[in-house]
Amino acid sequence: MSANSKAISEAIKTISDPKKGTHKDKTVYLFAADAASDGKVVHGCYVAEEARAKGVDAVKWSSEVAEVVGGKAGGKGATSLGQGTKPESVDEGVATAIKYLEGLKL
Repeated sequence: MSANSKAISEAIKTISDPKKGTHKDKTVYLFAADAASDGKVVHGCYVAEEARAKGVDAVKWSSEVAEVVGGKAGGKGATSLGQGTKPESVDEGVATAIKYLEGLKL
Protein backbone atom coordinates (compact mmCIF):
# COMPACT_ATOMS: atom_id res chain seq x y z
CA MET A 1 0.00 0.00 0.00
CA SER A 2 1.11 3.56 -0.38
CA ALA A 3 2.49 5.52 2.56
CA ASN A 4 -0.89 6.64 3.81
CA SER A 5 -1.50 7.10 7.53
CA LYS A 6 -5.23 6.50 7.12
CA ALA A 7 -4.56 3.09 5.55
CA ILE A 8 -2.31 2.07 8.46
CA SER A 9 -4.84 3.41 10.97
CA GLU A 10 -7.73 1.56 9.32
CA ALA A 11 -5.75 -1.69 9.17
CA ILE A 12 -5.02 -1.43 12.88
CA LYS A 13 -8.69 -0.70 13.60
CA THR A 14 -9.66 -3.79 11.61
CA ILE A 15 -7.48 -5.88 13.89
CA SER A 16 -8.23 -4.22 17.20
CA ASP A 17 -11.92 -3.24 17.02
CA PRO A 18 -13.68 -5.08 19.87
CA LYS A 19 -16.86 -5.48 17.78
CA LYS A 20 -15.34 -6.31 14.38
CA GLY A 21 -11.74 -7.21 15.15
CA THR A 22 -11.32 -10.93 14.98
CA HIS A 23 -7.58 -10.69 15.60
CA LYS A 24 -7.47 -8.40 18.63
CA ASP A 25 -5.38 -11.04 20.41
CA LYS A 26 -2.58 -10.47 17.87
CA THR A 27 0.20 -7.90 18.17
CA VAL A 28 1.18 -6.33 14.85
CA TYR A 29 3.52 -3.73 13.41
CA LEU A 30 2.71 -2.31 9.96
CA PHE A 31 4.87 -0.31 7.55
CA ALA A 32 4.14 1.50 4.30
CA ALA A 33 6.84 3.37 2.40
CA ASP A 34 6.65 5.48 -0.72
CA ALA A 35 10.10 6.39 -1.99
CA ALA A 36 8.84 7.32 -5.45
CA SER A 37 6.74 10.33 -4.57
CA ASP A 38 7.69 12.23 -1.45
CA GLY A 39 9.97 9.84 0.42
CA LYS A 40 7.53 9.11 3.20
CA VAL A 41 7.21 6.22 5.66
CA VAL A 42 4.08 5.56 7.67
CA HIS A 43 4.12 2.95 10.41
CA GLY A 44 2.03 1.85 13.33
CA CYS A 45 1.47 -0.88 15.84
CA TYR A 46 -1.24 -2.50 17.86
CA VAL A 47 -0.29 -4.37 21.03
CA ALA A 48 -2.69 -7.04 22.24
CA GLU A 49 -3.64 -7.16 25.92
CA GLU A 50 -1.54 -10.26 26.59
CA ALA A 51 1.58 -8.62 25.14
CA ARG A 52 0.94 -5.42 27.12
CA ALA A 53 0.78 -7.52 30.29
CA LYS A 54 4.24 -8.85 29.39
CA GLY A 55 5.70 -5.36 29.00
CA VAL A 56 5.20 -4.42 25.35
CA ASP A 57 4.52 -0.68 25.17
CA ALA A 58 3.14 0.60 21.87
CA VAL A 59 4.55 4.12 22.22
CA LYS A 60 8.05 2.95 23.21
CA TRP A 61 8.02 0.38 20.41
CA SER A 62 7.02 2.85 17.71
CA SER A 63 9.38 5.51 19.05
CA GLU A 64 12.34 3.16 18.64
CA VAL A 65 11.29 2.48 15.06
CA ALA A 66 10.78 6.21 14.41
CA GLU A 67 14.40 6.86 15.35
CA VAL A 68 15.43 4.60 12.46
CA VAL A 69 12.95 5.70 9.77
CA GLY A 70 13.03 9.38 10.74
CA GLY A 71 10.17 11.45 12.00
CA LYS A 72 8.08 10.90 15.10
CA ALA A 73 5.61 8.43 16.56
CA GLY A 74 3.05 8.54 19.30
CA GLY A 75 -0.20 7.23 20.58
CA LYS A 76 -1.81 5.94 23.72
CA GLY A 77 -2.86 2.63 25.09
CA ALA A 78 -2.60 -0.24 22.69
CA THR A 79 -1.86 1.71 19.50
CA SER A 80 0.77 4.06 18.18
CA LEU A 81 1.32 5.61 14.75
CA GLY A 82 4.29 7.36 13.22
CA GLN A 83 5.55 9.07 10.08
CA GLY A 84 9.10 9.15 8.84
CA THR A 85 11.22 10.59 6.08
CA LYS A 86 13.59 7.71 5.29
CA PRO A 87 11.85 5.04 3.21
CA GLU A 88 15.25 3.53 2.44
CA SER A 89 15.47 2.56 6.14
CA VAL A 90 12.28 0.50 6.33
CA ASP A 91 14.16 -2.82 6.41
CA GLU A 92 16.21 -1.51 9.32
CA GLY A 93 12.96 -0.32 10.93
CA VAL A 94 11.51 -3.82 10.67
CA ALA A 95 14.68 -5.22 12.26
CA THR A 96 14.39 -2.65 15.06
CA ALA A 97 10.76 -3.63 15.70
CA ILE A 98 11.76 -7.29 15.96
CA LYS A 99 14.73 -6.49 18.19
CA TYR A 100 12.44 -4.56 20.58
CA LEU A 101 10.27 -7.65 21.07
CA GLU A 102 13.26 -9.96 21.39
CA GLY A 103 14.67 -7.69 24.09
CA LEU A 104 11.57 -8.29 26.20
CA LYS A 105 12.04 -12.09 26.03
CA LEU A 106 8.37 -12.80 25.49
